[in-house]
Amino acid sequence: MQLNWDSTEELRQAIHTYIDFYNNHRIKMGLKRQLWNIVL
Repeated sequence: MQLNWDSTEELRQAIHTYIDFYNNHRIKMGLKRQLWNIVL
């Protein structure tokens, strides 16, 4: 996959978007795991 960035700002925005998505996903998975531990 070839990515072409118009500017550093665009690249920075993309990185922030990815990091936010990754962190949210990790938090949700962590909460699910905690809930299962409470249930079990």
